[in-house]
Parts: sequence; structure tokens; C-alpha cells
Amino acid sequence: MDFEISDAVEDDVFRICSIAKKVLPEFFTADQVIRKINDPYYSVITGRYGGTIAGFSISRLMDTNNALYLQKRTVMEALGVKHLPASAGVILSVGVLPEYAHRGLGTNLGKNALEFLDSHIIGNESGKLFATYMWPNGTSGGLLKKMGFEPIPGWNGEQFKDGTREQLYCKLVLP
Repeated sequence: MDFEISDAVEDDVFRICSIAKKVLPEFFTADQVIRKINDPYYSVITGRYGGTIAGFSISRLMDTNNALYLQKRTVMEALGVKHLPASAGVILSVGVLPEYAHRGLGTNLGKNALEFLDSHIIGNESGKLFATYMWPNGTSGGLLKKMGFEPIPGWNGEQFKDGTREQLYCKLVLP
């Protein structure tokens, strides 16, 4: 079965929230998703099988300091660079229902999110920075590495209710 990737619309909000609640440690309210759909700094994308939303991605253009939770030095050391761009493209979430996993949907949602970010981010002499946060119990570490992201050791992210902390992966594209 082939899937279809498209920009989310307000009618998709409750399905996105339902998927997030099932597969991610974070919870989105309908109002939060609606604001993201209508905000030009965000991209909310859905993936559908047979017309049913089976997954989504949410990405955002951000100031680098905010994207890295003010831990730029840790990231610069891990990437072996002296400077980072002022802004970053961040994949905030990718969620795919388990019954649709391992069919390429998550990969395509991630690629589409990167395309949005790459076409909107303003690079500089330091290049373009892309980041994403991964739940330690998630399964996307291998996928992120295939897409050119590197784990950032020593970075302290948000702690989830289950006691784990999110992990940061970054990708720096030099000019």
C-alpha cells in the first residue's frame, strides 16, 4: 500500500493528537497543533495510507540558542566546530502508528520535514544547522544516522515522566 504525504490542515488535528498520545512521550493539545499549522515558522505534515492518517511530523525554524536549550558549547565540541549558525531547523516530532511502521513512512516524513527546513533556513558562513530530539525509548536512532544526524553526547534535554531524557541529534551542512 502506498502512502501520501501532505501538509496538515485543521481537520487533521485530532488524529495527529491521537497518534502523538499513542507513540510519543509528549502530549499535544488540539490548540497547540492548530497554532503550529497556522504558524509560518512551523511545518506540520501528515502521512496517509488509504486516506487514513498513519503518521505526522512537526518541524520548526528556531534561534540556535533556543533549539539547543542554551547548550551551544556542548554541540560545537561534539561537531568539532568553533561557530554555529544563528538559526536552526528543528524536527520536533515524527510519529507513526506501530501498525504502519517499517514501511518507509517515517523516513519520508523526516525527509519532507528536512526539505521544508532547508528551503526556509538562512545559513551563513558556518553552514546550516539541523537538529532533532529523540526519546531514548524511541526507535529512530538508526534512521537519524542514515539521514546524516549525529548524537550529541553530554547534552541534557527535557526529562520525561518515565524518567528518561530526550537525546539531541544534529546535522551541520557546511557551505
